[in-house]
Amino acid sequence: MINGTDGAVFHPLINRNELLYIFAADLCRSIHLAYVEDVEVKGIQAFRFAPPEDVLMSPKDNPANAGFCVPAGDCLGTGVLKVSVCREGAPIVVSFPHFYQADPKYINAVEGMNPNKDEHETYLDLQPTTGVPIRACKRAQLNIIVKRIPGFPKTRHINETIFPIMFVNEVRRSSDPRSERQIPAPTHAFPLCAADGDHRRRVGSSDEDAAPHRHAGLQLPRVHRGHGHHPAARARRSLLPKPPEEGKERPQ
Repeated sequence: MINGTDGAVFHPLINRNELLYIFAADLCRSIHLAYVEDVEVKGIQAFRFAPPEDVLMSPKDNPANAGFCVPAGDCLGTGVLKVSVCREGAPIVVSFPHFYQADPKYINAVEGMNPNKDEHETYLDLQPTTGVPIRACKRAQLNIIVKRIPGFPKTRHINETIFPIMFVNEVRRSSDPRSERQIPAPTHAFPLCAADGDHRRRVGSSDEDAAPHRHAGLQLPRVHRGHGHHPAARARRSLLPKPPEEGKERPQ
């Protein structure tokens, strides 16, 4: 069921105690926003509304979300939503950046996750009398499901997890002549961790190229370039555990 608007306009005379509904195309579902605080945007008083924690909460904790598990019962944990049904069956999962408001198991499974409200919360600042958004910030993260594949022995040691690819950070102010738009492109995607001996590195660009990433909370350390293998190949190997020490068998 589709509830609410597209987020471009709301009813007049908004109050702090109500929930506002919008259809979020990135999530393929409607979500609700709750009042957070009073803010001021260029001298204009506004109410800030943001998705509360129960929006992407596990159906175990919020039964109202059970209907968004498609097929029925195919649910993930808190803070992530599988959207394969509206992405032609692709193993796509959507969350907030850095798994903000998500179960700690997703945050701890990937190196470099550092969720925080100031940088990763989605919100709308609304003028309460007219119901018009005067500032909007949309932040969403694209992830893929990494799984073992039956019949493919080389995948039996892959660590099953939800792997982040990139996140979007859009900021718009209706009072500006031109809206700000910050979208980390694929080149601003999450750096991949690569196995290199006993050390783990992030595969990315040079130090000079890393500067644009820092505004999105992605800091890329120096990458060693002394090996002849392509970085993407090393990144793929990061999903596999380290080879067993000499004389020891690999666990089955």
